[in-house]
Amino acid sequence: MLAGTAGRSTEEAVGWTKFAKETGVDGAMVIPPYYNPPTEDELCGYYLDIAEAVDLPIMPYNNPTTSGVDMSPEFIHRLHSTIDSISCVKEASGDARRVQSMLSLIGDDLVVFWGEETAISAALALGARGWISGSANIIPEKCSRLFDLLVGNGNLAGAWRIHRQLFPLLVECESKKWLTIIKAGIDLRGEIRAGAPRKPMLPLGTEERERLRSMVERALEA
Repeated sequence: MLAGTAGRSTEEAVGWTKFAKETGVDGAMVIPPYYNPPTEDELCGYYLDIAEAVDLPIMPYNNPTTSGVDMSPEFIHRLHSTIDSISCVKEASGDARRVQSMLSLIGDDLVVFWGEETAISAALALGARGWISGSANIIPEKCSRLFDLLVGNGNLAGAWRIHRQLFPLLVECESKKWLTIIKAGIDLRGEIRAGAPRKPMLPLGTEERERLRSMVERALEA
């Protein structure tokens, strides 16, 4: 189990990571400080300080859309070479070519987890070994099947057939309303009550909810 332990300052991130370790997690997933984008030297120091303060595996999380910081494959190589506790990364830029770039630079010592929805088949085909997925909260059985076809069986054709069926829902789970979509999708499945998103986010309207229902039903037919 990984805990997200980022902060706007190194002190804050270290504090959350220490707290996470006390709860018994297996590692910490850490996005760069947001709002005030650091330089690469500052960012390397951020991860190094966290790693030195807390004895936990660290997963850098590259999500430039939310953090405002884009960690290049070359920078991930730098982190991996500098910090022993970094052996994996969550890549959520949406550019599947980065999986190949990182593995070309670092090799199999780095485990790449894909953190985006729509390009998952390409990312797995290029060497990603894990998927941290929002849509899997709604359709875990289908996401697991897609993953197993590619990683377990190397069945690209079979995976692509499922991917096409899931694609409308995957796109929706990448929209600006992704959190609201995931909560509503869980509710539509009827097994777990996810509830409404916290304000200022608003629940889906009736038409949006029915549109989502059609996407979920299509995905479940895959």
